[in-house]
Amino acid sequence: EKLWAQELRKTKIPIILAGNKADNPKIRLQVYERDWRKLGFGEPLPISAVNGSGVGDLLDVVIDKLSPYAKSLPAVKPMEKTATRVAIIGRPNVGKSSLFNALIGEERVIVSPVPFTTRESHDTLILLDGEPFLFLDTAGLRRPSRIKPNGLEKMSARQTESGLRHTDLVLLVLDASEPFTGQDKRLSMLVKESQKSLIIVINKFDLFQDQGEEAEEKIRRDFALTFPFLAYAPIVFVSAKTHWRAHKVFEMIRKVMTGRGQVIEESVLADLMKRLIHHRLPTKGKGVRHPRIYSLKQVDVSPPTFQVTIKQKTSLHESYLRFIENQLRMEFNLIGTPVVVYANKIKT
Repeated sequence: EKLWAQELRKTKIPIILAGNKADNPKIRLQVYERDWRKLGFGEPLPISAVNGSGVGDLLDVVIDKLSPYAKSLPAVKPMEKTATRVAIIGRPNVGKSSLFNALIGEERVIVSPVPFTTRESHDTLILLDGEPFLFLDTAGLRRPSRIKPNGLEKMSARQTESGLRHTDLVLLVLDASEPFTGQDKRLSMLVKESQKSLIIVINKFDLFQDQGEEAEEKIRRDFALTFPFLAYAPIVFVSAKTHWRAHKVFEMIRKVMTGRGQVIEESVLADLMKRLIHHRLPTKGKGVRHPRIYSLKQVDVSPPTFQVTIKQKTSLHESYLRFIENQLRMEFNLIGTPVVVYANKIKT
């Protein structure tokens, strides 16, 4: 400790002495009893990174120490852009926390000091090239779990359901070194039902990097067989342990969120609908009358929602609605986001 103190004093910068792991009143008193004043950094501040006690007092001291330098610091502009709310989910031990640490460890990432309204105290706002991303703490990413192993699955499901209500986009983390499980499938169904945007992150791919594209293709095939209902979700292969390709996750988040908020002009959709009808005539659902499509228009975003107007007393087969959905995805690059297409009947 004395050697560290000697080196720190040479830097000529403000130094604050904090005693961590002061998780209860008894330990906090022990911080004051220890002979740390000889280090020359003033009164030690007892804090607890686990439960947050004393952190507010520490921040007050930090602000006080920085105030003489405030005039030389660039002004912090108010946050104008709405942060993309991201949830990282997955079954226990697939590497959610490691992925989170890899993402906030990117060179261009700043864990933001700007005040921001968060859902929970452990939510994390980060800035990437000035763009805000709010990572929701749906699985205790920033604190160690105290739940017994046999309770982890139940806890994960509860946290996921709660977190999905508040998020825009989900990173579903799967383990490249193990077969996909029933719990993976249950979590993916929760995401699909929530209509949130989705990116599949295949973690621990460092174990297969020497196999190259062959390993990727095998996992893609297995994924397609296990999760056919998630064909719209892009897949990113990463190693959270080595940070390999962690930056690709942010690139994909931007692509997916661009599609989720896209607004398509009615004239553009009218032109697309003409081409689709020419390529494949509408198929009827119930009844004997063939449907006539009058228009296709977008009625909402997040997720993109489209209304197909047809003649009353006719119906459009679900397969044709899926056909329109798939064409919309390809035409406007709507990857990773649910696309809702429904029929609306009008009198003529």
